[in-house]
Amino acid sequence: MKIAIIGWGSLIWCPGSLQIKSAWHRDGPILPIEFARISKDRRLTLVIRPDSAGQRTLWAAAVSEDLNAVRANLQEREGTSVRFIHNSTADGQFSEGVTKEVRDAMAKWLEEYRDIDGCVWTGLASNCKDKQKSDFSVPLAIQYLRDLPDPTRAREYIQNTPDQIQTAMRAAAREQLHWHDSALSPTLFAAD
Repeated sequence: MKIAIIGWGSLIWCPGSLQIKSAWHRDGPILPIEFARISKDRRLTLVIRPDSAGQRTLWAAAVSEDLNAVRANLQEREGTSVRFIHNSTADGQFSEGVTKEVRDAMAKWLEEYRDIDGCVWTGLASNCKDKQKSDFSVPLAIQYLRDLPDPTRAREYIQNTPDQIQTAMRAAAREQLHWHDSALSPTLFAAD
């Protein structure tokens, strides 16, 4: 069973304990991604967020061919609960909590990539309402970043995001904060 790990943020340049056997392919499923989650270390990180613009994600082949083992490995890397590690199989099986929009995107992508039997991804949601008492918005996100006492880690995350992920918040960070995209090493990516 060939399992793909879908990524769009720090998994790409900092895989840590993630066990992958390929470089990152740039032709992952199109998902509504935005910098809409405040992490434990106060970075603003990318998550699937309904009503955000679709972004072409990336994928890498997992070392393991066991779906549960790949989920556990991604859970360990992400430092979260397994309930936030979602999966899909080519025969249309999905883990709990996957929205219809994401189901449709994953099913369409798996239909196009018949040699992939399943995929896993991080299904964390925006937590702006809990952390900032307001729904996510680009102006709110920019103000949050401006107010950080030390924005180094937040800036690194946004700048190191793969260049194909171009969200409204990233454009605003370039324009208003002058946080320009970094060039990631070409060795991270497959030569498709």
